[in-house]
Amino acid sequence: IALRQLPWSIFITALSIILGAGIAAIQLLPLAEYAGFSVRGQEVGKAFFTSYSLEPLALTQFVAPFWHFGQPSADNMEYWAYLGVMPIILALLAPLLRRDLRTWGLGVFALISVLLALGGFNPLYEWLYYVPVFNRFRAPARFLFLFVFAAAFLSAISFEELQNRLRDLPRRNWKSIMIAVTVVVVTIGVIALAYIQSPEFWIQVSNFLPGFLVTIT
Repeated sequence: IALRQLPWSIFITALSIILGAGIAAIQLLPLAEYAGFSVRGQEVGKAFFTSYSLEPLALTQFVAPFWHFGQPSADNMEYWAYLGVMPIILALLAPLLRRDLRTWGLGVFALISVLLALGGFNPLYEWLYYVPVFNRFRAPARFLFLFVFAAAFLSAISFEELQNRLRDLPRRNWKSIMIAVTVVVVTIGVIALAYIQSPEFWIQVSNFLPGFLVTIT
């Protein structure tokens, strides 16, 4: 059955690549035409190539977004990729909850994206400087966009898998009901406070979030 589906899978993949290239042509064609008139038309050097690399400590933003960066500003705008603590937890659980090729593929894709985002802090990244065209760009931290894309899918996979498993439990499960009610109450409370408290209040709350998560687990 898998072999019968292979030609169709190849066709869909090729069609997706062609459509994606066509959509991106509005950016790629002017880039190819004008690149020779900019600094990227010549050797830019490894320092330029690895500029705006993501510091390893910046990965703590997935649990405590303001601990390393402080408040958002023009100086750190390239490095933000905060998804929320729960989506990250669900994304990490996805390969354990659903062990199929698609899930593992997204997991590998997310890991590679993070390694590329580290840029100059990843010793292997400098070898990419010898890849034509690719070596004319900088800001490796922008690979976080690809990580966010993969993590969102992984989080959705975990949520769907947990939802399917909960359907098999007895309907009158008071523990599950209490957890659900608590989540709803907390969510409503956070939404209400969002209109009352200042951004500085939420920054202070996020600093205590990692310790709170460790305590409840």
